[in-house]
Amino acid sequence: MIRFTRAGKYTTFFFVLFCFLQPITSHSSGILDGMVFTISINEVESDVSFNDGTFQSSFWKHDGYREGKYTTTVNGVEIYFEANLVNDENENIQWQGVVSGDNITGKYYRTEKGWFVFGDTTRRATFQGELK
Repeated sequence: MIRFTRAGKYTTFFFVLFCFLQPITSHSSGILDGMVFTISINEVESDVSFNDGTFQSSFWKHDGYREGKYTTTVNGVEIYFEANLVNDENENIQWQGVVSGDNITGKYYRTEKGWFVFGDTTRRATFQGELK
């Protein structure tokens, strides 16, 4: 028969609490800095880079989308990130993805301004790639 002492009960409680809180930690940004990935979006290749707390896509940079800040959440060995890129017309691309080892996967939502009575258009695309 296993018998816990009073100190053992508290130790067990805090150990279990620590185990549940440890795997998921949130970071404002910067943990992916210096990484560049070559990704494929609908059979088109692009480089995405993380530098100084910002995210940029080489493909969308040519269309005037400026680099944007990114945020991360760590869950074990996976790093989840979100970023938002905006161009001069105030159109945006919201990126969501996961970095696991040398691989990156995710999706983005691109919102274009509509004409007069036609509303804004949002398109979704998925991507995957590897560390460059």
